[in-house]
Amino acid sequence: MNACRKRNGLVAAVDAAVAEMKKRLAEGELKPSVAEFTRLLELQRELIAEDVRHIKVTWVDSLSGTESTTET
Repeated sequence: MNACRKRNGLVAAVDAAVAEMKKRLAEGELKPSVAEFTRLLELQRELIAEDVRHIKVTWVDSLSGTESTTET
């Protein structure tokens, strides 16, 4: 659970950094290199992609009353 909180905090920090960078770019206050901005966007995409990697589905077969679980 602690790792999940850390990760969520990292996602929030990266999202905030991207938003702030976009705002400052639009206002002309910031001139980062293309590499810096690209790396930040790549990190954001990687963090989002990792969120949906594991999905656990549980259902009950109403006819037999048995429970099944699938994890990907």
